[in-house]
Amino acid sequence: MALDLICLLDCETTGLNPTTDEVIELGCILFSLSHNCVLQQVSTLVPVSMDVSPTEHINGITAGAANSLLDESCLEAVFEGALSATSYADAFVAHNAKFDRDFLAPWLGDSSSPWIDSRSIQWPRAYRQGCNLVELALCYEIPVFGNHRALADCQLLASIIQREPNAAQLLAKELEPKVWATWRTVASDRDGQAKAKAAGFRWKDKNCPADGVWSRKMHPSDVAGLGFEVVTLPCA
Repeated sequence: MALDLICLLDCETTGLNPTTDEVIELGCILFSLSHNCVLQQVSTLVPVSMDVSPTEHINGITAGAANSLLDESCLEAVFEGALSATSYADAFVAHNAKFDRDFLAPWLGDSSSPWIDSRSIQWPRAYRQGCNLVELALCYEIPVFGNHRALADCQLLASIIQREPNAAQLLAKELEPKVWATWRTVASDRDGQAKAKAAGFRWKDKNCPADGVWSRKMHPSDVAGLGFEVVTLPCA
């Protein structure tokens, strides 16, 4: 699949559970890979059904500030701009995409655009696989500002993409089929566990079909470069 227009998404929430917690801020950037630049960016706080946000100490967003957006016409205009950007996108991109996808799915409706998790990409300048967004930005010598705010995180990701000359190919590769690479170890093998963790493997990933293993979704062509033997399993 050819990619050009991608929509970078990030949301700040009042918790980790998309069933019981709420989006309190939305950030959205429409980015052109062919021009390597931001075309449009939108950000807004979102009213919530509470007086105190449990995550205020993390993102600095108070429920009072979010709930001060009482002019529904103004809020609808911002949402319309954000949803307009998503409608043009060949793909949605987010760092730790499952989190944002689970919270934003009701807003995106029946969009058929695929999601790409930028955290699963093998960024050439990353010091380890699966860096968080701040770590990855620093690997690309990008100053970090206002992290844990939705638009700021989208801007960090946009800057990383701009600085990586092979970003378009790396993003497109994430749409190709993957397998589960699994690795078993014993508790005493600390060196092996460190190697697996550095390679982006997670212990007892609940999505992996095998129990009690270190695992990671990856492209079959990348398995040989791991430096240790794994057992591959098909992805559902």
